Amino acid sequence: MNERLKNDGRHGVSSDLGYIVDEYLCEYPSESGALIPLTEQLGRGGDITRRSASPGHVTASGIVLSRGAVLLVFHPYLKRWLQPGGHVESSEAPLDAAIREVREETGIATLAHPWHFKAGIPLDIDIHAIPENPAKGEPSHMHFDFRYLLVRDESQPILRSAENHQCQWTDISAVSVGSLSRIGQKMSRHGLSA
Repeated sequence: MNERLKNDGRHGVSSDLGYIVDEYLCEYPSESGALIPLTEQLGRGGDITRRSASPGHVTASGIVLSRGAVLLVFHPYLKRWLQPGGHVESSEAPLDAAIREVREETGIATLAHPWHFKAGIPLDIDIHAIPENPAKGEPSHMHFDFRYLLVRDESQPILRSAENHQCQWTDISAVSVGSLSRIGQKMSRHGLSA
């Protein structure tokens, strides 16, 4: 168990973004260069969960596993199949946001994979550019995406999604899309399976 683990989020994992990033970089030091935009913005202070935070803000997503498959949703603006996720509310732990967003986007209830309670960090943090969206009045910006491994809560019914996203289960071995392929490598490193 991580001796310094802060358990202040709703699901028992820290909501302190600086702490989470520090612990993440202890586990994955080779990613420090890739996370410079995030660490610099954290160093400047301010609430980086605000959508207006510049040059980027924190998002959270769920890598939802069930019976060897991963859940993907079709993102209508980006026109790509991605893991479900979205914006972190102010004072919300990223893990809590990932669980909430998966339920909102897909209607599927999930639980955090037990690995997160031992490690206290996301399985992955990805920084990616989001193009300008004139319809929403949003300039181009970055998403600092905290990615959590989630498992389907089979005891809960699947609800009709209010957001009405197209969803599909894809064999996890077939996922080779950019940064999602990194998830499979990290799962192997930690001895995790779908």
